[in-house]
Amino acid sequence: MREVLKLVPCPVSNRVPELRVAYESIILPWLARRKGCGVLFYPHAIAPVSAVLPCVVTLHDLMYLSQPTLFSWRKRTYLDLIYRRLARSRVRLVTVSEFTRQEAHSRFGVPLERMVTVVSGVDDSFFETRPGSNLPEVPAAPYLLAVAAVYPHKRLPLLIRAFERIAAGDPSLMLVLAGTHVGQREALLHLKQVLESSSVRHRIIRLGPLPWDLMPHLYSNAVALVHASAYEGYGLPLAEAMAAGIPVVAAPADGTLEVLSGWGLLAEGWGEDDLVAAIKRVLEWDPETRTRHVTGAKEQAQRRYRWSQVAESLSQQFIGAHASTCGG
Repeated sequence: MREVLKLVPCPVSNRVPELRVAYESIILPWLARRKGCGVLFYPHAIAPVSAVLPCVVTLHDLMYLSQPTLFSWRKRTYLDLIYRRLARSRVRLVTVSEFTRQEAHSRFGVPLERMVTVVSGVDDSFFETRPGSNLPEVPAAPYLLAVAAVYPHKRLPLLIRAFERIAAGDPSLMLVLAGTHVGQREALLHLKQVLESSSVRHRIIRLGPLPWDLMPHLYSNAVALVHASAYEGYGLPLAEAMAAGIPVVAAPADGTLEVLSGWGLLAEGWGEDDLVAAIKRVLEWDPETRTRHVTGAKEQAQRRYRWSQVAESLSQQFIGAHASTCGG
């Protein structure tokens, strides 16, 4: 039988980022060529030093340029270098959204014709799951769900303040936070302080790491996903919520608008009052309105975010990259 897949482990740990970058940008292209690869795909932004092999590189976002982060000057300098080199290179660039494509063009002058948007796919299990028994870590009560790592632009403290106001009028509602076991250290410490001082801390569940196969159930049992982020290059939890058939309440970030495509309830502004008002609107939906919204969102997700469609779009970029070096 013909071998179609071979895994080659990386000998450099990502705990040593400088060595990892050197390996991926300098050594990996030569190694891939020796192994007989036709195209080298980077699912993250990196600028290969040599052009020994056609490459496809993914741009997820340029968050560090516009959002408050705790990145060191070394990391910012590195990111500037990577993106400027990519702008001058001949590698094929894939952006996860049209928003990121336009931002890469305006910020670094990357020609639009060198970039193609291919969204991130949603696992099929999100489309197939149905509401059922709650997870052991989650009380059997209605809950709002937030899925986000802890970074300043995710605005989780604002979400918690908004929930405190919502909870005052709904004694049974809970808030479940997933993904908050990772993030920036200072932001994690601040979130912990906000949770400890919250008047409804007993109604906020902060989950640790969950097995992947439980995530679709966590979504499908929620009343809604609440996404307060001020910036999104794409926003995979939004697409996952659409696929799982639950409403999305979100702040009006450009990447968020693109993913939802009209099938989420957007806050009218960036303030706490705006988020509270949007959440209340969803909680007040009658069954018919809720069904109409989640059905339309799920159909949109079926059309755009199924892995089969995404894989086909990405494979076309591999074929194009290979053909461009073969005279095809």
